[in-house]
Parts: sequence; structure tokens; C-alpha cells
Amino acid sequence: MTAALRLVLTLSLSLLLLGGNADADELWLISANTQQVEISKEVVKQIYLQGEQGRTPLQPVNLVKGEFSRTIFNALVMGLTESRLQSYWSQMRFTGRSRPPLEVENTKALTDYLLNNSNAIGYLVVDDNSQLPDGLVVLLKIDFEK
Repeated sequence: MTAALRLVLTLSLSLLLLGGNADADELWLISANTQQVEISKEVVKQIYLQGEQGRTPLQPVNLVKGEFSRTIFNALVMGLTESRLQSYWSQMRFTGRSRPPLEVENTKALTDYLLNNSNAIGYLVVDDNSQLPDGLVVLLKIDFEK
């Protein structure tokens, strides 16, 4: 099985198993940094692959492994499975080049962290009724099928 097929199957299975998020249809990349108006998927991927020691003004923040939004983010933006990303970070730590992004427990902790750290960037899976807390801006919206 190819990596791309495995990624598609992981995303599909996640969407089926997590029925509580059945209305979710967009991934939002968010920040309190209002100077950065737009950002591309490629730039976001590079920010997250640089981890804690990134050379960009935006510090990446991840949700913990197993969170629905993280699974969708990994599939749509990173283009990698969780196991492939774990392998990448093991290599980066071993060689001393970098460490993975900060992890927070849930979306509430993520939005709180972003509100208190204007140089941080995070992500959320949202539905049509979602509203962002005051002080946060959407840097990028990515549609996906349910």
C-alpha cells in the first residue's frame, strides 16, 4: 500500500469514526498575529516541520496525538501520517536539529495559548456555525469533504 493511499484511508476512517464532527467541513489555520494576513499550505507545512527551532516569526502549536483536528491537519496540510511525522521528529531530535512543536491538550487550550502568544499559529476543524474567539484571525481556510 502506498503512503498516499494509506493517508487517504486514514483520513476517511477518521471522518467515519468521529461522527461527532460530521458537520465539520473546513480546517482553519489561526493566529492572534494580525500582521500576517494570508499564508499558504506550503508555508504552514514548513513552519510545522521546523518545529520549536523554526526561523519564521510564527511558532507552531499542535493538538495532542489522536485529536480529530490533528488527524485532518496532518492529512490535508502536512501530507503525512502520524507515524511518519513521529519518525521525522525522532530523527530531528536524535540529530539535535529540532524538536516538535508545542502540544496542547484540546481546542480550548489551543485558542487560549494563541490568544496569549501572538507569534503562535494553530489549527481547528470547524463547521458552518463556528466562530473564532475575539482576538484570533483565520490565516488560511482549507475545505474538505465530509
